[in-house]
Amino acid sequence: MSQDIIKVILPSSPSVTKVNITNLTSTLIGFTGATGSSTGGIGSIGATGASGLTGTTGPIGATGASGLQGTTGPIGATGASGLQGTTGPIGATGASGLQGTTGPIGATGASGLTTLNHQKQASLVTMSPINTDITLFTYTLPANTLPAGGCLHILWLATHNPFSSSGGTIKIWFGSTSYTIISNSGDNSSWSSECHWCNDPGVTNSQQLLNSPWSYGNGINLIAPGSRLTTTTIDTTAPVIIKLTGSGSNAAASFTPQYWEIR
Repeated sequence: MSQDIIKVILPSSPSVTKVNITNLTSTLIGFTGATGSSTGGIGSIGATGASGLTGTTGPIGATGASGLQGTTGPIGATGASGLQGTTGPIGATGASGLQGTTGPIGATGASGLTTLNHQKQASLVTMSPINTDITLFTYTLPANTLPAGGCLHILWLATHNPFSSSGGTIKIWFGSTSYTIISNSGDNSSWSSECHWCNDPGVTNSQQLLNSPWSYGNGINLIAPGSRLTTTTIDTTAPVIIKLTGSGSNAAASFTPQYWEIR
């Protein structure tokens, strides 16, 4: 058994007796002491205890509501252009589009060497009444046959018969316009010439007429340059009557048409 020391204070005694009790096996109950006359002073604050362990992290809180959108800032300056990239490969050819409508018909081209009219020898034609233009050959050129800048070539041959020694005349006509090829000749032989009648470039109502040297008898008769070329104003968009006529100054005069060709 441990050793206990009990201090006993006697209330009325002027001194305190210290009693040592050894091997005390029972509890002693002392007298109740008188109440102290004053409260003892407050003891000093004890030292702060050591920090406890950090607790576990709590769960992540819910995302808060989005704030209001701020005002749009000013547009930034345009950046410098980048370098041009390399040209890509040529793409495949696309399908052909629909064919367009047919365009208008173009203007008729200049006439070629197609023969428009040919007439062979005919019967003798008497020049009666006298000094009257009598038809030896005639042809009606259809409208629009001669285009702007186009030409006709007219070749003719006729015989001035014997006993017609006075006054035989040959003319070529385009509509109502005539040109005298041989005038008042008494030669009794075959007469011929070639005429070129052409629309001026770009128009169909103004022409030049060129008469090549004509011949009769055994020779070729040159025509003075000023009389070989003349002009006409015929509308070739309408039909044009082209004819060769003869006339005589006496009742015995006659011509025999022999050849006529228009190309």
